[in-house]
Amino acid sequence: GTDSWGVPSGEIEEGETARDTCIREIFEETGYKVEILELLHKKETIIKEYQVTTQYFLCKITGGEISYHDPDNIIVEIAWKDQTELAKINHDYPEDKGIIEKLLSSVS
Repeated sequence: GTDSWGVPSGEIEEGETARDTCIREIFEETGYKVEILELLHKKETIIKEYQVTTQYFLCKITGGEISYHDPDNIIVEIAWKDQTELAKINHDYPEDKGIIEKLLSSVS
């Protein structure tokens, strides 16, 4: 229902760790199976009166292919974006745009 873009993300479900959630969300939202290599960044903020912690992980694709497994049925497109394209995109969380760009530069 929006024209914005975001990296795969979601809430931690009961019994999951942040790493488990990352692996599950990437599969649900992209179809890829991944292995987490390292934690790149951790952000703590308040969104709509809720304390939110966001963790960005560097992942390695180990299998799968682009496909939809979105239980919320909100994904319109799955696509790889380079840094030039990312600079032009309307981000779900605009405050993270600089973080994403910096992380991409550090792992490229």
